[in-house]
Amino acid sequence: PPRATHKLSPAARLRAALLLLVVGLAPDRAAAEVTCRRTVAPGVEYIEHTLPGPIRAFVIAVDRSRTEYGLRIGWPEGRRHATRWERTSEIVARYDRVPEPDVIAAVNGSFFGTPPDVIGFTASDGEILVEPHEPARETLLWSRDGTLRLVAGVRPRGGTVRLADGRMLALDHLNRRPALLPENTLAAYTPGWGLTTGTTQPGTAVILDQVTYPLRSDVEVTGRVVAVRTGAAAADTPLPARGLVLYAQGTAAAPLAEGVRPGDRVGVRYATDCEAATTADLAITGAGWIVHAGRANEAAWEHYPESFRGRHPRTFIAWNGGTLYFVVVDGRQPAHSAE
Repeated sequence: PPRATHKLSPAARLRAALLLLVVGLAPDRAAAEVTCRRTVAPGVEYIEHTLPGPIRAFVIAVDRSRTEYGLRIGWPEGRRHATRWERTSEIVARYDRVPEPDVIAAVNGSFFGTPPDVIGFTASDGEILVEPHEPARETLLWSRDGTLRLVAGVRPRGGTVRLADGRMLALDHLNRRPALLPENTLAAYTPGWGLTTGTTQPGTAVILDQVTYPLRSDVEVTGRVVAVRTGAAAADTPLPARGLVLYAQGTAAAPLAEGVRPGDRVGVRYATDCEAATTADLAITGAGWIVHAGRANEAAWEHYPESFRGRHPRTFIAWNGGTLYFVVVDGRQPAHSAE
């Protein structure tokens, strides 16, 4: 199936865009047969389990004391605004090359929709790539100091664009698929989105360079205005490598065009309702907090439809004090895995 990626960094990468996050894996170890176990890197083990059902589980176990490893999101076509999904191996091949860190392992990460839709709040290398939206779902936050958190949901609070004269404009969206933009709106697009904004409507596009990335939740970045495009010329604006494009359509277009000129220093801030997201280096949203504090967290699944709760292939994350687990459970293969 098509997807996106997620990564363990200096020597490990994990893949993101299909499925789900969880805390506290607790399988019935007595009933499980270990059919494969091997070390893939110092402090990183690959393990295959076969359980009655039949159920096949594939596990990457990472020693949390190994500070040389990290997590990172990877994408099909190497960009957020992908035109098609890719298999895990294809995405890994895009990132496992110099000067990128070595990729040790890759798994699915978040639910996906029609390309390039990925469901829920997503950040990588400290930068927001996908804005949160409703309904809010369980989201994993990871920081480079090794801190892991699972929060019940991250919701958008919008943002601001601070003009050179101190006036503020409301920023409505960040890296939003253009087809989903409301009629009168101001949105920001970052290089992680793609090569261009992909917008199709006339409006105003302000191109910034020298942006003080990363764009973290509720932390302002600034950039220098290098060009202002209006009317039809604002559509599908190229994204500079270290730049940002502010795009406004409808009634939001004129205030943006009138408020900037080349050479201005402009501030951009996008906020969520999650304070912990401000310092997170990675965020990825899933669905279904399965185990919490050593107990089955059944209440977390009550509001999900049967399609979420069925015995489909699943990817999830779990951890304890010493080990971080990435687990894929096979499915929909009669006589081989759970149906």
